[in-house]
Amino acid sequence: ALDRADVAWRRASPAAPPVLSAPGYHSADDMIDALEALAATWPALAAVVDLGASVEGRRVVALRIRATDTPRMSWRVLGAHHGDELSSAEVALATAEDLLGSYGVDREITDLLDADEVWVAPHVNPDGVDAWTRYNARNVDLNRNYGYEWSSTEWGSGDAEFSEPETRNIRTWSLWTAFGAGLSMHGGEANIGWVWNYTATRAPDDPLMSDMADAYA
Repeated sequence: ALDRADVAWRRASPAAPPVLSAPGYHSADDMIDALEALAATWPALAAVVDLGASVEGRRVVALRIRATDTPRMSWRVLGAHHGDELSSAEVALATAEDLLGSYGVDREITDLLDADEVWVAPHVNPDGVDAWTRYNARNVDLNRNYGYEWSSTEWGSGDAEFSEPETRNIRTWSLWTAFGAGLSMHGGEANIGWVWNYTATRAPDDPLMSDMADAYA
């Protein structure tokens, strides 16, 4: 992007360790290891499912959490559409850890998993996570690459809707599993929003979405 804008730049000195070496943040491989460890610890409740691959061939995976083979409803939690919003992935992983650790202990969570299933995909954009960049390996903002109200005028939206393998992974997964509700984690802002920000007209289910946002907050 700097080259295209004709901005002079140079790489920073490699003397200091990269930010991603700080404890608490998972690389793409580390996150898969963490999800597989959860599945191994709670094999009756959790399973790792491959959703596809990234531009650079990294696995994009989700953890399916449920205590029933016939879920009434499916919930979806996504993290790290933007690879530099690392807290989003850690919160998604913590959600999975809390759900599994609370089953059989917390009545509300136990009832939830007895009836429903929750899918957690902490790294939608593993290439961006490992490169510590907002974009995927083709400099596309995955959050702006989905089909609904896609626009070529949006910054980094890609050549066409679903032009990127990462968003196609989420599309295929969502066609296979009919999610009743979803939560996409981001980082850097203190707000809860729902996907209706292409217009100033209120969404038809605006009161419901507002109530859900208030409950989550």
